[in-house]
Amino acid sequence: MTLQTEASIVIKEHGLCSLPSLPTKWDVDVFINEFQTTVLSISPEIIEFDLINLDCTFANAIRRIIVAEVPSFAIERVYLHQNTSVIADEVFCHRLGLVPLNIDGNKLDFCNNDLPNNCEIDDFDPSHHIIFDLDVKIDKLPSVKESDVSVKEGLHIFPLYSHYRAYFAQNPLPLGAVWENLWTPGTQNPVSEYFRYEDKISKSNPPIYAKMPVLLARVQNSKRRFFFSHKDIHFPLRTYYGQWYHPPTILVLFLCFSKALTWVPLPGQSEVLISEEMASPAPVSGTILLNKLAVGDEIQARCLAVKGVGRDHAKFSPVSAAYYKLLPTVRLKHTVQGDLAKKLQKSFAKGVITIDPVTGVASVANSRLDNGSREYLRLPELADVVEVTLNTRHFLFTVESIAPGHRPPDTLVKTAIDVLLQKCAHYLAIVERPGFASTPVTEIDADPVLTASETDENACTRLYGRAVGLDAIFVSSDLRRATFRFTGEDHTLGAALRYCILQSDAVKLCGYCQPHPLEDAICFEIQSREEPAVAVLRNGLYCLRTCFEHIKRKFKSAVKKAKKAFVKHQSSE
Repeated sequence: MTLQTEASIVIKEHGLCSLPSLPTKWDVDVFINEFQTTVLSISPEIIEFDLINLDCTFANAIRRIIVAEVPSFAIERVYLHQNTSVIADEVFCHRLGLVPLNIDGNKLDFCNNDLPNNCEIDDFDPSHHIIFDLDVKIDKLPSVKESDVSVKEGLHIFPLYSHYRAYFAQNPLPLGAVWENLWTPGTQNPVSEYFRYEDKISKSNPPIYAKMPVLLARVQNSKRRFFFSHKDIHFPLRTYYGQWYHPPTILVLFLCFSKALTWVPLPGQSEVLISEEMASPAPVSGTILLNKLAVGDEIQARCLAVKGVGRDHAKFSPVSAAYYKLLPTVRLKHTVQGDLAKKLQKSFAKGVITIDPVTGVASVANSRLDNGSREYLRLPELADVVEVTLNTRHFLFTVESIAPGHRPPDTLVKTAIDVLLQKCAHYLAIVERPGFASTPVTEIDADPVLTASETDENACTRLYGRAVGLDAIFVSSDLRRATFRFTGEDHTLGAALRYCILQSDAVKLCGYCQPHPLEDAICFEIQSREEPAVAVLRNGLYCLRTCFEHIKRKFKSAVKKAKKAFVKHQSSE
C-alpha cells in the first residue's frame, strides 16, 4: 500500500480502503501552523465552513457539543388548569415542551433546585425561571359559507359529512363492496362525472353515485368503515333514483398557534432579557400549530421554561442540523466521452461532472458536491474509470440554527468551543491542586460503576448545570500508572483528550472507556515512561485547550472575513 502525504479513504464497491499518511511528529506548534478554516456561506439560519488539517476527534467534539451541550431554554413544566381539546393533557404538554424559544442561553443561570409545585408568581426564581401563560377560549366563531374550504385568519373550515356517515351506519356496506371510478378527465357527460358504488356480491342493491373529482373514499371490507376527506367534495351523495340527501354541515376549527404563549416577566427580568438586539422572550415563530379547538373548547395553562442542554433532553438542542462530512475528491483515470460520459454525469450528484459541449469529454467540475451515492459502481464500464477518495483531515461543516435571527449559527459554534475550553480549565484547576494523584491509590472500588463519594470535593462541582468531577481511582506505587475517572463526561472530551495525550513521547499507554453504557462517566488509563501519570494528564489538557483556543481565533477571523465579503457583495449589487 502506497503511503500518502495526507491520510485518505478510497471508496470501494464493498467497503472502504484506508490510505495512511507518512508518519510525522504532531504537537501544538505544528497544529497552529497547519490548521485552517474557511467560511463558505453564512446567513441567519445556516453556516457552512471548512476545518482543515485537524483530527476527526476535534471536529466530532465540536459537533457533539453543538448538538448536546450548548445551553438553551425550553418549557420544562406545564401547570395545566383546563384543556378541553381533543389532544390529551400529557401529549399537549409534551408538544409545548418542543416549542423552540428565542431566549439567549447566557442570560440566566441553570436551575439546580427542584421546580415549584405551585404556579404562583412568588414561587418562581427570576434568575432561573421564565414564565409563559397560555389562555385560549373559543366562545363564538364568525359565520362562514359552505363553499369556504380553506384556512383563513386562524380558522380551519371544511364540510362535515355527518349525514353520510349516518346513512352508511344504517345501511352498512356488504363484504366485497367496491368503488368504481367512472369519471374521465375532460369529459362533460354527467353520468361519467360520478363515482359508482355497487355491491359486487349481491346485485339486488341499487348502485349509489357520488360527484367527486378524486376518489376520496375507500372501503375496508373487514371493518366496513368509510373514510371521507374534506378536500374537493362539493355535492352530497344521491341514490340511483335521484333522491338528494341534506346538504353537509360546516365544521369550523380554531387554530391555536404558538403566538398565544404570552411571556409573564418576573421581577427584574425585563432589564435582563430585553435589549436592542434581543426581543422579549417568545417562541421563535408565532405560527407553530399547537392545537385545534372547536366552539366551547378552552385551554388554560402556565408554562415554566428553564435552561438546559441537549444531553438531558432533545428539546434543549439549539440546532436543527449540525453535521460534517469528509472532503471528497473525484478523479477520472481515463478519458470519458460520448454516451459513457452522460452515464457518468448521471451517476453523480448535479454539478460534480461536466461535459464539454464541443468534444463531449467529461471532466470533474466540483468534487465537493458528491453525496457518496457510489452509483458509478453499478456500471461495470465505469468502475475502473472513477476513483473517489475522502480526505480524513478536511471537514465540511454545516450548522443550522433552530432560532434564526435570535441565535445565529456562528454564535452557536463559538459557544461550543467555549464549552470545551471551560471543560479544560475546570479539570486543569482540579489536576493542579496540591496533592492530587501524588500518592499511591491501590484499593480500587469493587464496583467500577459506583461514582465518587459525595464528600469528595472533586466530585461535587457543577459545570453547565451538570454534576462533573475528576478523581484518581488508581495510582501505582511509582506514580507512572494511574486511572482517572471523569464524572459527567463522555466521548466528546474523551476522544479529543486521548488524541492529545498520545502525541507525547512520554506516554507509554493511554486509553479510556465508559464503565457502563448508561453511566455518565469515562475512565482514563494512563501509563507514562518517566514522569508521573498526572503530569501527562495535565499536559494533555493544556494541549487540548491551546488547540481549541487557536480554533476559536481562526474561526472568528473567518466569520468576520465572510461577513465583510457578504456586505461588499450586497453593496455592489
